[in-house]
Amino acid sequence: MRITGVVAPAPIVTVAEVKAWTRIDCADDDALVEGLIVAATQWLDAPSGWIGRALGVQTLEMTFGAECWRRGRLPLWYPPIRDVVSVHYHDADGLEHDLADASWRLLGEALVPEVGVSWPDVECRPDAARVVYQAGYDVVPEPVRLAIMMLVAQWYTSGREAATATPMAEPPFAVSALVQPFRVLRV
Repeated sequence: MRITGVVAPAPIVTVAEVKAWTRIDCADDDALVEGLIVAATQWLDAPSGWIGRALGVQTLEMTFGAECWRRGRLPLWYPPIRDVVSVHYHDADGLEHDLADASWRLLGEALVPEVGVSWPDVECRPDAARVVYQAGYDVVPEPVRLAIMMLVAQWYTSGREAATATPMAEPPFAVSALVQPFRVLRV
């Protein structure tokens, strides 16, 4: 499985909100703050973020191997899943087709065949099927918004260089505590 972002979410917090949180009262660092907001959001948000879920509304593309397709259940990652935009598959001859909307339904966070429908055979390949879907919150939970502002504040005040010699694999405790209830773990 491979997941890529097709359309990124709108910013979850604004420069004005972060400036109020960090008590920055000049416009000189607005571009820096905006960049830190993007970095903090990407560090937490799907598809590569620490939380394992989509925060702002975004469009993702997920590919599936033939074995997943044949099981008849395509689990979509990074909830909350909002809508499926399109489903494509490579038939046994390797030609790509759109799967008709009437052939599938969204069951929780997985795409499954509609009742009484069998999906067509696919070519045995790691990208036998491709699903484009939307995920994310209309209104991002306040603890997540606060965690983003805390990360931006920490990175802004730590100087303009790395705070430690090792890369950050875990968020600071306060940030972790705020987002832990929203975290999706995969095995």
